[in-house]
Amino acid sequence: MTAGLTLDALAHAVAAALLHSLWQGAVVAVLTAVALRALRSATAQARCVVACAGLAVLLGAFVFTAARAVEGDVRTTTLRTGRS
Repeated sequence: MTAGLTLDALAHAVAAALLHSLWQGAVVAVLTAVALRALRSATAQARCVVACAGLAVLLGAFVFTAARAVEGDVRTTTLRTGRS
């Protein structure tokens, strides 16, 4: 594992990602709904691609948010302890 990464930092990162996924999910859901509404007359395959893209964006947002939180925790821990 990365130097300075503790179980507490990992737990904090997952908790932060879960919390942020609430508003991120709402934004992605609204954007996906608007896109699906615009594609009413499109093929089912096109609508499915848009819906799957929305799910992929949600997963990517979660991973990105967790990674940023871990990075912040590791940086904060390094500054506090003086270890690199």
